[in-house]
Amino acid sequence: MSISESPQPDLLKVTSLNGGYGKIPILTGINLSVGENEFVGILGHNGMGKTTLLRTLMGHLRATGGAVSFLGDDITKWKPEKRAAFGLGYVPQGRQIFPALSVMDNLQIAAARNKTDGQELIARLLDDFPRLKPLLDRRGGVLSGGEQQLLALARCLACSPKLILLDEPTEGIQPSIIEEIQERLNHFKSAYGISFVLVEQNLEFIRSLSDRVLVMQKGQITKELTPDEILQPDLIEEFAGL
Repeated sequence: MSISESPQPDLLKVTSLNGGYGKIPILTGINLSVGENEFVGILGHNGMGKTTLLRTLMGHLRATGGAVSFLGDDITKWKPEKRAAFGLGYVPQGRQIFPALSVMDNLQIAAARNKTDGQELIARLLDDFPRLKPLLDRRGGVLSGGEQQLLALARCLACSPKLILLDEPTEGIQPSIIEEIQERLNHFKSAYGISFVLVEQNLEFIRSLSDRVLVMQKGQITKELTPDEILQPDLIEEFAGL
């Protein structure tokens, strides 16, 4: 099996992907795949192109070469909203909830994109995120970082994604909620069969969740690791200072 090739049937397949910002190239020849019900971690130092990769996969940045296939369709030129409607979810770094709106308003806006019954969907989301239940009238901007991250995940799940792109979900979050996020992500994978691509700098978090971990350097995927290989002393020394 080559680097970044999923052992599962392909849900997402990326071939020779190039991209960047304007005329500044960042991604150069990215190849990766994600299988059904698979959790793939991406590890790398700052500035290596991890966020650029997720933004390109979601369509917020235009690919300048290569192809992105999702559920067997070529989505390389699709707009972000079409990718989201097709089952590709994205929780960006910084979470990007609506800070001036209540938790309930945030959930209702997300639920409006789904064709199912809105109230039933929100009730299901709150069962999945019980910490949000007493916070429904509170504005998003006054929540703690961890509570905002849970709200961002709930908003993403409202669109019934088949694969979620997660960018640094533990950044600036207290350890108790990091454990809760970890438990929730494992639950969504096992209960709903959702696949994930996780960009993360917390070594224990990415190790505990991922089926395999890809290392990114200078806009390329250079190595594939098993979760246990992350615990090798040389890798801990290299990445623990991230």
